[in-house]
Amino acid sequence: QRAEEASRKGGPQVSVVFIESVCDDANVLEANMLAKVRASPDFSSLDEEAALDDLRKRIAHYEAAYETVSDAEGAYIKLYNLSS
Repeated sequence: QRAEEASRKGGPQVSVVFIESVCDDANVLEANMLAKVRASPDFSSLDEEAALDDLRKRIAHYEAAYETVSDAEGAYIKLYNLSS
């Protein structure tokens, strides 16, 4: 469904490749979250612990709605445990 929609919007000359980044390494996740809250203006008014709490809540919300890419959707690349 996602590939069909992207091709329809881009026209017949567009080929779609999904890229999915999957991370379950606690050290990488913590380092990425710290980098995010320290650099993002979204969190500038919060202390670091409050910012991390807010980010964890956002992530939980996204995880509840997330759908992984499947073979039925066409071409895709999955990246595992990359740090930023």
